[in-house]
Amino acid sequence: MLLNKIIALICCILLILCILPLWKNKFAGNKVLLKITSFHQIYAFLLLVLALIHGILAGNNPAMFSGKIAWMILLLIILFAYIIKQNKPKWKKIHMALSIIFAGLVILHIIHAIIV
Repeated sequence: MLLNKIIALICCILLILCILPLWKNKFAGNKVLLKITSFHQIYAFLLLVLALIHGILAGNNPAMFSGKIAWMILLLIILFAYIIKQNKPKWKKIHMALSIIFAGLVILHIIHAIIV
């Protein structure tokens, strides 16, 4: 279904936008990129909603399991971000670790969906 593929592409773009703040120091002088990264939380919420829609539209296929796990990790990241104070160094490490796990699961999900 074309709509589902478009949503999947938008989800990939949102994931990249969510990961951009990791390299904030590298484009410190670029006001446009700094402005783009300032919407980090909005991108994450949109990614959560669109990934859910993508999963519903995708139906029952073999890559569904890896997608559900990735979506649940994203949900945990977002929930913890609102529960725990975000400026604590320990939280930043947990947030980054969960984000890396999430990105890895998304890559596995995409590979699994392409192969199967």
